[in-house]
Amino acid sequence: QEMRFGLFWKQWRNSWTILGKEGFCGRAMSSQSIKYLGQSEAQRLDDELMDKDGIGYTLEQLMELAGQAVAHAVVAMAGRCPKRVLCLSGPGNNGGDGIVAARHLHHFGSNVSVCVLKPPRHPHIQLLVRQCEAHGIPIQHELPSVAELNEYDVICDGLFGFGFKFPDGGGDPTARDVREPYRTALERLVEAEATVYSIDIPSGWDVEQGPVLPSAVCLQPAGVISLTAPKLGMKGFEGLHYLGGFFTPGKLQEKYSLNIPQVSPNTLILNISSRL
Repeated sequence: QEMRFGLFWKQWRNSWTILGKEGFCGRAMSSQSIKYLGQSEAQRLDDELMDKDGIGYTLEQLMELAGQAVAHAVVAMAGRCPKRVLCLSGPGNNGGDGIVAARHLHHFGSNVSVCVLKPPRHPHIQLLVRQCEAHGIPIQHELPSVAELNEYDVICDGLFGFGFKFPDGGGDPTARDVREPYRTALERLVEAEATVYSIDIPSGWDVEQGPVLPSAVCLQPAGVISLTAPKLGMKGFEGLHYLGGFFTPGKLQEKYSLNIPQVSPNTLILNISSRL
């Protein structure tokens, strides 16, 4: 009887470790020691990761790893696998990460839809859309109404990533705005009551200064999944904050002083929420 109890305790403890602290929920740590990257620094790091004569990652590799981490973070932040998810994808790589996340969430058991507001121009994004279609994931091109957005348990915001710049270059803060159809998308996300999780940085935020737009279009998501390293605009963010995309070699981590901790075998993400 003691042996049976000991076996039960070991199995329960292991399940707690895998599904709790170290599993979908991600390992928790303070965000204070991790470096936050500026826009140009994040771009240089990305370029070095994909340098054909250097490290040699392909864009498709990084997008798959990033999107998989996003899917795990969505489950962690929601506290369960959400029933209905909309992945709202923009024209760039951030949108691609969201489409990959949609496929993984589909395999987790979520009822997922993807909204691509403009037909993708890049071949690798077109392939990701085709893969979702092959899995039976609906692809829509019309922006849902606020009422339709509220029918989802989670909306995954992948409109803009760290490469986003305001149309005027951001020189005049009072003139900052977002072009259509993305401005209307932000307005509806702000108005909707559905839970929003953003990929890398909330869409419409200044990558280094954070939220700068008027309140009607200033998205305030419940959580963010930063990729590779958090961006400067995320400093002070009070929502749920996870880090994923662990593919930077040690020498490059040292070069950029990233201070990313070792990831355990059971998790693809770290909880770096400021309130920890």
